[in-house]
Order: sequence, then C-alpha cells, then structure tokens
Amino acid sequence: MIGKITRGANVGNLIVYLYGPGRSSVHEDPHVVAGFRAPMELEPSISEGKRDLRSLISLLRQPVTALQESGYEQPVWQCSLRAAPEDSYLSDEQWAEIAEETLHRVGLIRAGDEAGCRWIAIRHADDHIHLVVTLAREDGSIPRLWNDKLKIRSACLAAEERYGLRRTAPADRTATPRPTRAELEKAVRQGRRETPRQTLRKVVATSAAGAGGMEEFFGKLGEAGLLVAKRYSKLDASEVTGYKVGLPGDLTGDGQQVWFAGGKLAPELSLPKLLRRWADPALSADLSSRPRARRNAAGRETLYRASAKAVTRTAQQFRWSSSPQVRADIAVATTGVLYTAAQTTGNARLGDVADIYARAGREPYGRVAPLGSYSRGLRAASRLLAHAMGPESRKTYEMTVALIELISCLADLADAVAEHRARQGRSAQAEAARLASEELKDMTRPRTRTGARSGPLLPEALAAASFPMPPTGGVVWSNPPPTRPGPSTGRGRGRGR
Repeated sequence: MIGKITRGANVGNLIVYLYGPGRSSVHEDPHVVAGFRAPMELEPSISEGKRDLRSLISLLRQPVTALQESGYEQPVWQCSLRAAPEDSYLSDEQWAEIAEETLHRVGLIRAGDEAGCRWIAIRHADDHIHLVVTLAREDGSIPRLWNDKLKIRSACLAAEERYGLRRTAPADRTATPRPTRAELEKAVRQGRRETPRQTLRKVVATSAAGAGGMEEFFGKLGEAGLLVAKRYSKLDASEVTGYKVGLPGDLTGDGQQVWFAGGKLAPELSLPKLLRRWADPALSADLSSRPRARRNAAGRETLYRASAKAVTRTAQQFRWSSSPQVRADIAVATTGVLYTAAQTTGNARLGDVADIYARAGREPYGRVAPLGSYSRGLRAASRLLAHAMGPESRKTYEMTVALIELISCLADLADAVAEHRARQGRSAQAEAARLASEELKDMTRPRTRTGARSGPLLPEALAAASFPMPPTGGVVWSNPPPTRPGPSTGRGRGRGR
C-alpha cells in the first residue's frame, strides 16, 4: 500500500474535486466510509440528481474559521491510500479501519478525543481512499504534525500485514530523489535527454568515486563542465563545509542559475559523507599524471582484467564474511566501480545500471558504512578506471573479452548484494541489486546487428559484439528523452522514503 500526502488551503475545492468526475481517474460512486461522525451523517444529500456538498464543507471548515489567523497557512491535510492492482478487494468497513488506524498513527486523532480534528475518508474507487483532515481542533488549538510521511509509511506496512496486501519497502530513506514534475516538463521543453538533476547526479557520483580527496573531486567536477559553488564555514573562512553544482544553461524563469546541493542529488553525495569515503590514506595517491598508459588498448585490457580480479576477490569476501559492516562497506564501494566503468567505456547503459544499483549500496537513514580493508580493492579500481578515461585508437578482441569479464564479475557481486539485502528484509534494495545484476548479465550477451540476442558466444564473433561501446573523450549519458508526465494517478511514491 502506498500513501501520498498533500497540503492545501481550501477544503471546499478538495471536496468538490473528490466528489466530481476526476481528472486522471474516473470517480465512481464517491462516498464517505469513515469520519469524525458516522458516515451516514456526513454523506452529502442528493437533490435533483446532484449532491449538496455545502453542509459537509461547512462542517470541515468551521474549526479552521474559528482559529482565524492563528492556524496553519495550509490547514487542509489530504492523504491518498492506494492498494496494489493485484491486491484483494477491501470492503468499506476495512477501508474505514485502515483510515482510523492511519490517522491514529499520524497523531491527528485519538480514541475518545471529542475535541479533535474533523476528518473524513472518501472512497470513489475499489483500490484507494482519500483522507481529508482540517488541521484545527474543536478546542481552539492546532494539532502538531511531526514526521507524518514516515508515519504514513508505517501505517501502510501495518495495513499490508493485517490484510495480506502486497508488501512494499519501508521508509528507510535509501531511495534516490526523483525529478519533480516541473523538472520533467522543463526537460521536455528544452529538448534535454534527461533532467539536469539526473545528469548532475551521474557526473557527481562518478567524480566522487574516482577522486581521492576534496580538491581532486572539485577538479573533476570542473573538468566535466559543471558549475561548482563551495560553502565555507562561518567560523573558519578557509574550511569548506559543503558544495552545490549546476548545469550550464539550466536557469530559472527569471534567469537565475539552478543549483543542487550534493545531498539533494543522492544521500551519499553530501560533502561530510564524501570526506568519510576519502578517509582511507591508501587511496590518496595522485594518479592524474599517469593516465596515458591506461588509455591504449593494451593498457585498458590490463586495467579491466585487474579490476575484474578485484571484483571477484571482493565478491568472495562478501559471501564469506558474516559482518554487516564489512558487507555494507563492499556494497557501497560497488556503486563507484559501476559509475567509473561507465565513464571509462562511455557506455550509457552502464551508467543507467549504476543508477539502478545505487540504492542497494546505501545504508538506511543516511548512515555511512565504516571503511574497511575488504572494499579497498574496489575503491582502488574505481580510481584507476576514472583516470583511464580518454580517447583510444582501437578496440581489440582482448580488450573486449577483458571488459566482458569485468561486467560478468560485477553481475556476480550484485547478485551477492541482492541476496544479502533480501535476508535483511530490505526488499527495495534487494530488488535494485537484482535488476542491476540482470542488466549486467544481459550486457554480456552478444546481439545481432538487428539487436536480437544471438546464440552462445563464439570466439570469432566476440570482437564484433556490440558491447562495449567505443570509449569517448568524456562522460556520455545518452538516456532516452524524458516523456511528458501524464496526470497524477495517486500512486506516486514521491521520494520513496
């Protein structure tokens, strides 16, 4: 079950919409299934084929009007609760129980509290209801909202367990922040292949994985063509405490540059967390002066094979270890290898796989996995791959074999991470690792010129395989253009808390 919260200022407009035909879905037989009074008392009367909503709107609005200026600027709290399409049918009585339990968990209503907030639950489809609460108590006070989104997620998990619904992921804050609807529409208008937020996240994650410290990281961002603004401490003007990045040409309506802080791109990209990642002194060596030897075909082959060995060794250590800390460290280090491999090869699909996998490598609630020796090989491979980026003269059979070997080893490691996350009960992270593994395995299968999968990989056909794409002189992210989003269905997962 998924819950989505919105806030508004006019409860009348919301009630009219919920009892109307709807925009994105047909509202069939809208009716009250629960509320601060018996549903039959709250249900609008029908006169001459039309519902008279004035009484219901007035009842919900009265406590807000009484508070006048001392209430919330947006006193209307609305939450849509939606079951999965494959879930069994829930009766009005069951939805009423879910509604009351949800509002109890959020703290908006309490048993026996006759002076609480006024609320109703409206059902106009088999699979979802809408909770409407006016944030003003009848005793003249206002309710306190705290972490309501996390509490809604908890209520959804409880409803899933109680009614045998499809299980969804907990609110562990490992999801990647999604582009907003406005960002998607702006990207379509500007003809961009993806939103600036998505482009920036990939470039910043790749630069972080290939850097050994803060200055090298900022240098890589500048080389990638990003705009960078550092934030300095108010106590020590020389201390950098944060940063934000922008894409040239990404402007607001009044011509101002659009910026994104690192932590808004992905949880692990804030500067404090990056500094903890770079804390290993074994990875602080400057590699920028020795990249040319790794840019020719022989150098790349050697690098790919060495990286594949590091990945294989780490996968064995991952399966052998029983320490959650060791496994967490390896899981997050795998993300860096995927991003830098995509950068070095110029393969956009690898970049997409890295984005898919990234959630599997994160620890819940923004925790940072402790650095350990078992992940050192992966982090060293990330740096070497990042510094091998550059033009190369030809793609050889041996280099292709070595790269396919690296991708196969990464698929095996992603499989191990998926099994581990599943045992931990972190379904969303397990699914992210599993999908990444499937994509990696598919990338190693040769295809015909028409794009269809061919039979077993033959040596004479290997060099002509479509993978890998020829390396380029920079980071290339050629994702398909984002489509203009349609009307909301109420199933949006938001940030995926």
